[in-house]
Amino acid sequence: MVAVGFLFNQAFVTLPVDLRDHGLTPAAYGSLIALNGVLIFLLQPSVSRLLSPFPRHRVLAAAAALIGAGFGMTALVRTLPGYVLSIAVWTLGEIVMAGIGPTVAADAAPPAQRGAYQGLFQMAFGAAALTAPALGSFVLGRFGPAALWTSCLGAGLLAAVGQLTLGPLRRHGQLPPRPAAGAASQSPWPDPPV
Repeated sequence: MVAVGFLFNQAFVTLPVDLRDHGLTPAAYGSLIALNGVLIFLLQPSVSRLLSPFPRHRVLAAAAALIGAGFGMTALVRTLPGYVLSIAVWTLGEIVMAGIGPTVAADAAPPAQRGAYQGLFQMAFGAAALTAPALGSFVLGRFGPAALWTSCLGAGLLAAVGQLTLGPLRRHGQLPPRPAAGAASQSPWPDPPV
């Protein structure tokens, strides 16, 4: 999740710089980011329903790959239509991730620890928000846009591999099982006060 959060932050930190360097205006950036919101509004409900029958770890892997591919495409585009396409790709991944990510965190948690697991899940995005602006700006300034956007592709694919690896382990019982309702929690998180 930290890798995916790193990618999302590039939309607000390094993407505007890339657009400027390719001759696009702040108004163009505003329109492109607005496209992200419009696509989320239009597609989120139907995409979530369409993907509900599929294994969640595969859906999360596909989402991470789409996000990485969308940001990775930025290395190849120089025009407004190209940016529209790349943003549409990573927005589709965002829609998928936002719809199922918290559900997977809740499913992994013992019932009494769901709040702590959700907090940890959200903390990954907070950690990314803290580090991504500095790291993304450093890579862009030091190594150039091709290195930044290619790194984004790699981070998305790495996150996808992680999801594909962890999902079957949980399903086949190779990760520690969740305690039954009412059983003592084996979680590293302390039990909430009663």
